[in-house]
Amino acid sequence: MMKTPAFSILFLTGSLLLAACQGSNTSSALQMGEGDSIVGGSVASSRDFGRNTLVSLRRKATDGIFCTGSLIHSRIVLTAAHCLKASGLTAEDIVIGFAANPEARVDVDAAESHDGFQMNAERSFFGGSKIRITGDVALLRLVRSAPQGAQIADLPRAAVKPGQNIQVKIFGYGKTDYRQTGVDGNLRLVDKAAFVESETPHLLIDDETDGHGTCSGDSGGPSFLIGAKRPTVMAVVSATLSMGGFLSGRGQDVCRQKNGLTQTGYYLDWLLQKKAELLSQ
Repeated sequence: MMKTPAFSILFLTGSLLLAACQGSNTSSALQMGEGDSIVGGSVASSRDFGRNTLVSLRRKATDGIFCTGSLIHSRIVLTAAHCLKASGLTAEDIVIGFAANPEARVDVDAAESHDGFQMNAERSFFGGSKIRITGDVALLRLVRSAPQGAQIADLPRAAVKPGQNIQVKIFGYGKTDYRQTGVDGNLRLVDKAAFVESETPHLLIDDETDGHGTCSGDSGGPSFLIGAKRPTVMAVVSATLSMGGFLSGRGQDVCRQKNGLTQTGYYLDWLLQKKAELLSQ
């Protein structure tokens, strides 16, 4: 999947990790990429469950993709807060593209990020880095309804609890390897097992050390519950939770680490409240 330039999650380099471990907030210390994508997955087709709820977040000035999102209403996009915080873009700087209608574009006129959003990195003795992230959810309001063919995803009724495991289908745009310098713009998907740990109940975690998962640029992309009758966004792609350091053999490959997916169920009250507020304005 993606995790760097144009459909973004965070792309950590050695120098950025050093800055982050000195106490910098990763919204500025970790560089957001301009378009990486699902690793070890496949290109999504119109037959794939949930595919037509997917959107791409694009810079209006260039039409370049910088994050992924999903429709939870005909005028509301769910994505990651760090997509907005790290990019420095305002609502007026963003235009939305649609998997269901690739030529269509709709402007954004309002954005809300969770006020509890934080992302910080701490460096370990052996050169690795541990990322801490909270409140990584955001909503965007479209100036008009999504185009014909677009579908609406559901939110879960509750969060997955610590100790539980689920199977999810993760979508994202862009690169398939962290070393790539360009993107092809294809939407990709990968099936993963995800679990919740007691110290981070707000996150679903997927282990990507097997070479299957997200990479820089998939940020904000949905994780759909496999087996659900309707597309249900259990989480959005947030960030690599740790970098391996000198002993892991994976170095700075952000596509082969443990990845955090922010649970929508954990922040359900906020999402429903802000969605209602945006639609009432």
